[in-house]
Amino acid sequence: MESEINYFRQENTRLMAQITGLEVENANVKVKHDEAMNEIICFLGKELRIDMRIACHHDS
Repeated sequence: MESEINYFRQENTRLMAQITGLEVENANVKVKHDEAMNEIICFLGKELRIDMRIACHHDS
């Protein structure tokens, strides 16, 4: 019985670490998505000659 409890504690710890890793990965993907969307908006704004009133990092 005690060994089963220890096993489930270890499994719980492992799964919590995996979840934490996935949450970090998800946050990183969201940041990259936002950066890509900003680049697209800047590009379209320049192409359409529209003042988007956003800070575009790639002025050409």
